[in-house]
Amino acid sequence: MIKVSLPSNWGEPIKNVVVTDRFGAEIEIDSPFPVSITHGTVSYTTKGNSEKVFLTWNIETLSPGKTAILRFKISTDHNPAGKQEYTSPGCYELNSGTVLKFTFKEKQYSAYTHPIYVKVKGYED
Repeated sequence: MIKVSLPSNWGEPIKNVVVTDRFGAEIEIDSPFPVSITHGTVSYTTKGNSEKVFLTWNIETLSPGKTAILRFKISTDHNPAGKQEYTSPGCYELNSGTVLKFTFKEKQYSAYTHPIYVKVKGYED
């Protein structure tokens, strides 16, 4: 899930809101995509031999006091060598962080998040 919230005290909306993210080669987006979305449109492409996932979410305009939420599911995939990266239990970093770009009062801003992590559970009988 990716969530963008605008505090109610901003006084006016943010515009041209775009969220981008890039996932590693061992990750794939599952159907249905998106699971749910509250604002705008979302798409993704894959690039290169490793088929890295590039996600773009165009929120467009977000008003003060509002929250935009995008939910999607991912699963592990094989890298170009035919191996799966997330085979051992543990916590793994999926990306280096989500990027948010927007315009506020005619000025462009960017914000970055912390990485997204996945917790891999072991097989349970």
